[in-house]
Amino acid sequence: MIYNLPANNLYGDLPVTIDFPDNWEIHVSEINGYNKKPMECTELKKAMDQPVGVPTIKEGAKNKKVLSSSLMISLGRHRARKLLRL
Repeated sequence: MIYNLPANNLYGDLPVTIDFPDNWEIHVSEINGYNKKPMECTELKKAMDQPVGVPTIKEGAKNKKVLSSSLMISLGRHRARKLLRL
């Protein structure tokens, strides 16, 4: 079975092709929302400004000197700062 593993999402979405032996039982499990369209900037800003059940990132970052590395990687430094108005 040939499977194209999603990879390099920051560098052109070039998948890595993996060829599994035919006698292997392969189960592909995708994360929730994998096939959804990307959020528009306005949708992302609204979701970050009005999170469900947790404080906003800005509130959580009060008195902190460093933003979460996962936020920085996911959004990029410029976009994260713009959304958080830092």
